[in-house]
Amino acid sequence: MSRIKEKIVLIVLDLIAVNLAYTLVYLLKFYTGLMEAGFPPSLSGVIMGGAVLSGLWIVILVLFGLYSSKFAISRTDELVSIFKAVTLGTVILYILLIDINNLLTSRFNIFNYWSFLLFFLSITHIMLRTYQRNRLKKGRGRRKTVIVGIGSKAREIYDKIQSQKLTGFDVRGFIDPSPEAPSGSPAENVLGTINKFNEICDRHQIEEVLIILDKPSKKKLFEIVDLCNGYPVSLKTIPDIYEIAVGNAKIQHIYGLDLVEILPENYSPGLRLGKRLIDLLVSSIVIFFLLPLWVLISFAIKINSKGPVFFRQKRVGYNGNDFTMYKFRSMHIEDEKPNERLLTKEKDPRITTVGHFIRRIRLDEIPQLINVLEGDMSLVGPRPELPFYVQQYVKQIALYSKRVRVKPGITGLAQVNQKFSESVTDIQKKLEYDLYYIENMSLKLDFKILLSTIVTILTRSGG
Repeated sequence: MSRIKEKIVLIVLDLIAVNLAYTLVYLLKFYTGLMEAGFPPSLSGVIMGGAVLSGLWIVILVLFGLYSSKFAISRTDELVSIFKAVTLGTVILYILLIDINNLLTSRFNIFNYWSFLLFFLSITHIMLRTYQRNRLKKGRGRRKTVIVGIGSKAREIYDKIQSQKLTGFDVRGFIDPSPEAPSGSPAENVLGTINKFNEICDRHQIEEVLIILDKPSKKKLFEIVDLCNGYPVSLKTIPDIYEIAVGNAKIQHIYGLDLVEILPENYSPGLRLGKRLIDLLVSSIVIFFLLPLWVLISFAIKINSKGPVFFRQKRVGYNGNDFTMYKFRSMHIEDEKPNERLLTKEKDPRITTVGHFIRRIRLDEIPQLINVLEGDMSLVGPRPELPFYVQQYVKQIALYSKRVRVKPGITGLAQVNQKFSESVTDIQKKLEYDLYYIENMSLKLDFKILLSTIVTILTRSGG
C-alpha cells in the first residue's frame, strides 16, 4: 500500500473514530438517565453535528501533524502526539463554543468525550503503525536510499540501518563526496562520485540521501547540498554535522538512528490549504475596509510626483516562477528603470516625499494583497526578489535557492527582525531567518509573525 493510500485509510478510520466518540457521548447523555438532558435533538441535527465535528477534528489532526510522518515512527511517540492533539483540540472546541447539540454542558460529558476520542483515535493510529512495522520487517515499504560519504562514520550508519529494518531505509550504496574518484580500486558499494549525483539517483530511483562525512565543515556540507539541489529527494545528516553547519538541530529519532533533515519540506498540503484560506480571508477583508485609504494614497502620489500610482516589477516566486508584484509607487519615475539593480537603502534619495511617509508605515505594500488574492504571494513568507538578484545570490550564497520552496510573502521573519539589506552580508543574515522559517513553517508561526509585523509597523523598525 502506498503512503498516499495509507493516509487516506487513516483519515477514514479517524472519521469513524470521531463519530463513534460523538455517538457514545450523545447516547450517554440522552438515553442512560445518568443526567438531566432534556429532549434529544432531531436525527438531522445529530447527523449535522457529527459532520461538523468530523471536519473540525480532521483539520485539528492535520495541524498537529498526525498525517505528515514519512516513516513508521514509534507507537509511543504516536500516542503522545494523539494525547496532545485530542487534549488541546477538545479545549479549543470548548473555548470556541463549538458545542454541537449541547453535548459539552458538563465536566462529566467533556471528560467522556475526551476519553472516547483518545481511545478510538489511539486504536486507529496504532493499527496503522503496527501495519507499517510489519511491512518494514518484511522489507516492504522501505525508501530507496544512498549515503554520501565513504568514511568510517558512513559505514557505521550503514551498519545500523542494516541491523534495524524499522528505520525504513533501503541503502543502495555510497557516493564519494569528492568530485573525482581517488586512484585505485573503488571502495565496496561505492556507486560513483558526487558530480554524478543525479545520474546515480535516476539509475537507482533514490528517495532519501544521507550525508555522512568524517570531517564535516559548513562549506563542504553546503557544497554537497547545492550539488543535490533540484533533485526530488529528502536530504538528511547526523546532528553533529548539521550543528557545525547551521548551529541548531531538530533531531528525528528513527528507531535508534538520530538524523536531522536538511531544510525539510514542511510545506504540506494541509499547511498549504490552511495558509491559502487565511490569505484569501484576510486579504479580502483588508482590501475592502482599506479602499478609502487606497484612494487617498493614490491622490497623494499623483500630486506629489509624476508617474503612475502603482509600481509593477517582476519578482521571483514559488518554484522560481516569475510574477508581477504590485506596490504603491514611492520613488521618482525617472529612477525606476525596468532593470534597476540598486538595493534600496533606508534613506534613499530616490524616494519621494509621499514615498517616505507610506514606506515608514508600510502602506506602499498594501497593493501586494492583490498578489495574495491571485495566489502569487502569501501574507507570510520570504520576501520576493528581482530575478537579477536571485541569479547573483544563488552563485554567491549557499542554499539561497531554497527560499523558493515556499510562496513569497508580504512579511516574514527577516522583515520583523532586521533592517534594510544594503550588502551581501545583510542578505546572508536574512537568508538565515528565511531558512529557519522554511524549516519551522506552521500557522502558529505565521500568526506570531503577523503580530510582530503590527508591532514593527507601530514602532517603525524592521526591514
